[in-house]
Amino acid sequence: MSMNKINPVTTKKISPKLALIILIVGTLFIIWCAISLVGSKSLPSSGDTVSLVHGNTDILCGTTQQNYSDLINALIKKDDYGFNEMMASGKSFTVSSGTKALILEMDGGSAEVRILEGTHINEIAWVAIEATEK
Repeated sequence: MSMNKINPVTTKKISPKLALIILIVGTLFIIWCAISLVGSKSLPSSGDTVSLVHGNTDILCGTTQQNYSDLINALIKKDDYGFNEMMASGKSFTVSSGTKALILEMDGGSAEVRILEGTHINEIAWVAIEATEK
């Protein structure tokens, strides 16, 4: 009875240069996949009609970009008095989720819109870009 000798699998070492290239290509592929997934929602641009949506909650609006920024800062700081003062003074207001608006300008994380329906029809407001949906 003859037994064939089994050769162990030998591994080849790869050069550091090739390892670096594989690492870079792999990293670029992962970044590309992440960008593709995150970027799948296209952002609206000036002139687009959008729905203002953030789940089923009302959308916070500022009458100016500064008022919108102040409103968000009051929320972040849990400044209930400041938030309520912004709402009571008319510097900010809410619209129902699903309200149609026209994008006028995009700037940073906010968008200037013209409200196209509801109690604030034809008013200009600043909202979070995340709340705009084509």
